[in-house]
Formats: sequence, C-alpha cells, structure tokens
Amino acid sequence: MATREQAVAAMNALDEKQLLEGSVTQLAVKWADPELQIKKKRAVEDSNAENRMLFFAKVLRSANEDEVKQLFTHLGRVVEVNLFRAFQGAPTTKGCGLVTMGSNDEAAAAIEALDNRHTWEGMEAP
Repeated sequence: MATREQAVAAMNALDEKQLLEGSVTQLAVKWADPELQIKKKRAVEDSNAENRMLFFAKVLRSANEDEVKQLFTHLGRVVEVNLFRAFQGAPTTKGCGLVTMGSNDEAAAAIEALDNRHTWEGMEAP
C-alpha cells in the first residue's frame, strides 16, 4: 500500500470477510508484528548457529512431522521438525520444511545419507 489509509481500508475490506478457494477459514488481514518477526529470525539463527538446521523438500504433502522425524532420527537426534503449510491449520503441507539436528555432525550425516538419495513412497524422484 502506498499510504497508511490505504492499508487500513484494505484491512477493513478483507479481514475475516473473504474465503479463498480451497481454504476452510476466512482470510485474516492484520498489521505485521515486527517484534514477532525479529523473535522468529533470532530463533532460526540460534538453531542454525552450529549449522544444524537443514532444509528438506520433495516430501509428500500428506506427510506429518512424526514421519519426517522418523526418517532423520536414524541419522542422529532430531531437535525439531517444521513442515511448511500454506496457512496455520492447513490439512496438508507444502512438501518441504526445516529439520534441526542435534549437532553439525548429525546434520552432515543426514545430508550425506539423504540428499538426492531418498525417495518418499508415492514420489517419482528424490
């Protein structure tokens, strides 16, 4: 938006008033919370300070956190799995996300074992 007034008008016109195709909840349009964004950025930086956080893709959209964790667990301790979703509460994922391993060595082992080597059942290629 070019002006604050335009932004307010857009929020008033759209917030909880639009249902996007394929969505089960109405569109929420709110002011961005810069403090929340800073906290999220710090959390990611802290998790990856020792190069333990890995991006993964080509996961079935129906996969859940436990299935992804199970895949990585045999390569080391999994601290956290974050599957990307189109919106909070979405029934399926975007087929990608982040996994934080217990150490840099475990992250490196996961890359070595899985990168372009593992194909999820139902997928055509790694």
